[in-house]
Amino acid sequence: MILKDPLYGFISIGEPFKSLMDTEQFQRLRNIKQLGQSYIVYSSANHTRFEHSIGTYYLAQKVAENNAIENKDEFIAAALLHDIGHYPFSHSIEKAVRQLTEKGHEQQSIEIIRNTNISKILRDHGLDIELICNYIEGKGKYASLISGQIDVDRMDYLKRDSYYTGVAYGIIESDVIINNYTIKGDDYIADIKYLPAFESVLIARYLMYSMVYMHHRTIIANTMLRSAFIEALNNGDFKIEKLIEFDDIDLISRFRSSSSPAKQLMDAITKRNLYKEAIIFSKDDFEDAGKMIGYDKVQEVEALIAKELKLNRYEVLINIMGFPKSNKSRILISPSMKKLEDISPIVSSLNMAEWNHWFAGVYCQEKDIDKIRQKKDMIRSYLIGK
Repeated sequence: MILKDPLYGFISIGEPFKSLMDTEQFQRLRNIKQLGQSYIVYSSANHTRFEHSIGTYYLAQKVAENNAIENKDEFIAAALLHDIGHYPFSHSIEKAVRQLTEKGHEQQSIEIIRNTNISKILRDHGLDIELICNYIEGKGKYASLISGQIDVDRMDYLKRDSYYTGVAYGIIESDVIINNYTIKGDDYIADIKYLPAFESVLIARYLMYSMVYMHHRTIIANTMLRSAFIEALNNGDFKIEKLIEFDDIDLISRFRSSSSPAKQLMDAITKRNLYKEAIIFSKDDFEDAGKMIGYDKVQEVEALIAKELKLNRYEVLINIMGFPKSNKSRILISPSMKKLEDISPIVSSLNMAEWNHWFAGVYCQEKDIDKIRQKKDMIRSYLIGK
């Protein structure tokens, strides 16, 4: 089978990968948007997890061709299937689902691989299922090439998201990177003359997060969708264990037919009648932002604020961005053999720079903005658990 991809041209797909793609579990990805509700801001961002998975497969093939990777079919299969466990709207509701089920999309991917006809296809072709699952979990010699600092997943989604949103921030030279590093033990070695290509991936990620993934309207829409999800679930509109069988269309239909506030929230999103920013807290608004409440307490705080202001619980919504993490790479730059972040001042400074874009937002309908702003100090105290 040959597919035409806008980024890589013609992609040839042989067995067992064609059979894996033809499964209903993989085809479900055609109706799961890669960027959730970013299409509200970037109107052409309607690409899906399906295209991204094909792109990741293509790059994994390239990596396997350029390196003597053992069990290369398992490596390529893991790249193809790494997102098969994504919930509807990708990351938009994943935190809410993880809180309820203790399963992220990686764990769901592994369960799907083990418990569906995908396992039979893999066994019939002599592939090691446990090795594939380990790669998806980030375990094993080549796992960081699928889920790491500079991996085939990231290289594809940065290029693809940049292409479909129409921004220039995610442009990277994936061929230069793939063709110019070697694998030695558990490390990946690149010559210093290719350092800018490796730096560009991390710079592109930083820019895409700050300009696309964290766009304030997308954040608001995703926060409203999360609230709709909780309302519909509490209303009995679907069972949490069935969610992995849904795509975006299935979930939207549950919201629109719900007798709960999920219908109101979904209607508002559809009409682009989004909540407004009432309060935006930055790192400087807290003595120690690291001591803020976790995601598991957000709904509780929303309810406290709503009760104080005599509003419904879904009329005050909070989003707290994840804290920047310091990533240790396994990429060594020759001839010094120092780690990427140790030799590049650009890479080492990106973690600090990410704090410039960190925020916690409180959102509501326009009619309620003033009353919420009057309670800013109270809300700040709730956010630090007081």
